[in-house]
Amino acid sequence: MTQLEMRRLLGAQNEILKATEAVKREKAILARVVEQSSDFIGMADPEGRVFFLNDAAREMVGLDETEIATTNVVDYFHEDDRATILDDVMPRVARDGFWEGELRFRNFATREVVPVLYNIFSMKDDN
Repeated sequence: MTQLEMRRLLGAQNEILKATEAVKREKAILARVVEQSSDFIGMADPEGRVFFLNDAAREMVGLDETEIATTNVVDYFHEDDRATILDDVMPRVARDGFWEGELRFRNFATREVVPVLYNIFSMKDDN
């Protein structure tokens, strides 16, 4: 009886291990998509503090990885677009979960203005 129970538990454990490996593969694929994308991909917390930019995003705005943590979402936009971000875009994302339109980024290093067609959306997690 004990051996039968052990076989059953081993089978269940193997299924869990297979599912875990599948999730790891899927996460690795998504990470490569983000890393290799030529699109700006960034993430910020609900207070607007930026905590992630992919390589394309960092290149577009002239930042290196060490500088990201000191920035806020509004810092990335041209001065004339900041009121739109604060008064329209962020409230709409909070309310509807999504905003799409054209805004202007600024490059931190060169001060160059970069027009961008933007899709901003909120991501939800367990918290």
